[in-house]
Amino acid sequence: GLPSGWAPSVAHPIGALLGCLAVSVALPFFVVSTTGPLLQRWFTATGHRAAVDPYFLYAASNAGSLIALLGYPVLVEPLLRLRQQAVVWGVGYAVLVLMIGGCAACLWRFAPPTPKRERSGYAVHAGPSWKRRCWWIVLAAVPSSWLLGVTTFITSDIAAVPLFWVVPLALYLLSFVLVFLKEPPLKHGWMVRLLPVAVLGVALLQLVHAAQPAWLILLVHLATFFIGVMVCHGELARQRPAAEHLTYFYLMLSIGGALGGAFNALLAPVLFNRAWEYPAAIVLACALLPVREIVRGAHGRCRLWRTTYLDVLLPAGVTAVAIALPVLIARLGLGGRGSVQVIAAALPLLACVSFRRRRWRFALGVAGLLGVAMVNLPGETTLLHVKRSFFGVHRIVRDERGPFNDLYHGTTVHGRERVDADALTPAGAEEPLTYYHRTGPMGDVFATMPAGARRVAVVGLGVGSIAAYADAHTEITYYEIDPTVIWAAERSGCFDFLSEARRRGADVRVVLGDARLTLNGARDGAYDLIVLDAFSGDAVPVHLLTREAMDVYFTKLSAEGVLAVHTSNVYLDLPPVLGALSRGAGKEMLVREDVELGAGEIAEGKSPSQWVVMASQARRLARFREAGWRPLERKAGPLWTDDYSNVLGAMRWRR
Repeated sequence: GLPSGWAPSVAHPIGALLGCLAVSVALPFFVVSTTGPLLQRWFTATGHRAAVDPYFLYAASNAGSLIALLGYPVLVEPLLRLRQQAVVWGVGYAVLVLMIGGCAACLWRFAPPTPKRERSGYAVHAGPSWKRRCWWIVLAAVPSSWLLGVTTFITSDIAAVPLFWVVPLALYLLSFVLVFLKEPPLKHGWMVRLLPVAVLGVALLQLVHAAQPAWLILLVHLATFFIGVMVCHGELARQRPAAEHLTYFYLMLSIGGALGGAFNALLAPVLFNRAWEYPAAIVLACALLPVREIVRGAHGRCRLWRTTYLDVLLPAGVTAVAIALPVLIARLGLGGRGSVQVIAAALPLLACVSFRRRRWRFALGVAGLLGVAMVNLPGETTLLHVKRSFFGVHRIVRDERGPFNDLYHGTTVHGRERVDADALTPAGAEEPLTYYHRTGPMGDVFATMPAGARRVAVVGLGVGSIAAYADAHTEITYYEIDPTVIWAAERSGCFDFLSEARRRGADVRVVLGDARLTLNGARDGAYDLIVLDAFSGDAVPVHLLTREAMDVYFTKLSAEGVLAVHTSNVYLDLPPVLGALSRGAGKEMLVREDVELGAGEIAEGKSPSQWVVMASQARRLARFREAGWRPLERKAGPLWTDDYSNVLGAMRWRR
């Protein structure tokens, strides 16, 4: 548990979260993580015929982890509340302690006597060298980094699917299960030969900026990741030491895994303004390929120097070709032809195929191609700014079709403003676009507000589009957790919604922090309207959609106040969740789906959207009914509380 009053720091989230984890789970996590090596070490002392090579137990350990990983969101979370889970875990750990005690008793009772060492003090077998131990660390660190990198890439750049992080982690655990079996079903040599082909497939998709079909792109990235971790973990299994040194082995694996994760979580956000850690992990995995690099010839040293020189020169040439071909294609006017782009990307890839026998040459060639792919953008967009924080990578992009300035987090648009086509400066702060268009649900929300002074709170800043509705009689307070988003809306020079609203006399404030915590600082009844706009991405903040959170919102609303919730989400069906919350709180609720847009509306910057409104009094929603808002037609879901939620149950399975 956490100490009473513990609140995370948004200004320094990494330190705050590490402190939180250290206080709450660090010690039990450390103890539980040592049980696997402990039991295997005991097993080696039993005299059992399999004790000479006990590493198959590591496969069993990871199989248990895999079952638990998949079982929690499917069975445990939907069926048990957190307090019930705590009871179950408590009983489970008590049983675990008894079973480990039984193992210790068996070891003490049945273990054969340990042979005495020589009086000279030399061990029976020399331990692994420090070079070998460092190699184990590297082989464990690269897959760990790749796991986090591919998860971030997929959930931000391909499909913002909630809980999708389970899939790469399951593949990661599965690789340990397969390589440490007594007879691995997937031969190590197969994986080694497949990895260069799979990596070049990823490079091709990145070079042509493929976006569809999403399932194929996901399959290629995940298959490449699985093959890569099978190669690295297969090398670990192949190089495992004698049983008496297995604790050293597992310690090095743990250090490597921790270093790989720490690099992505702690260093990468500081070192890189984009997710460069994902291609970096791919390149490092290519550099770890166990291929023979023998230089034959009478003049071995001269030949070796010349070959090493080519290991740098040839990849540089391939990178230059990958840069020059798109420029040449654009000048020839062939940029719109997909087949030409694929051919242009395939040419340097074919050159890289010939590098696969020289792992560093191949790795540098792949590094060049992936670097070119990340720097170049699709033809109809221009990158204006890219900024990274603990919460992810945000890009401000100019879409020439509007022209518009767009704020992206991964593939999700979090705001748009029209640009003056001549001056290429923001020039549309009077007109809210995307999900906030005046002809959409948000236009209805402000049209139904009583005349006079209006007090508005908005959870989720975006680019500040809702400020376009503010006039001299409006007080609007934004609650935003990400400092980078605040920078984009106020100081990037690409969006004018906040500055223009202030120029019109509106009182616009931005509060940094988690909305549920910072909203508590407002006085009761402070707002006439609260807008929740934090649910369009993959990482849905569940704590903002619970019964206790609803109590906070309606405490801060006036008697005539309205709660408006933006529920547009590709993969989650949130209105049934809100239906259960409104029913549990005794509130009235209406829904509007503004999803069938004409070509003209899309061209002017409007996006399909779905909104929900709630109020304490039915008469407050009468004008919404006149505007086409309707009660929830689908069955309300289970009530989410701080003690229970079920994200998997809210998924739109038809997609």
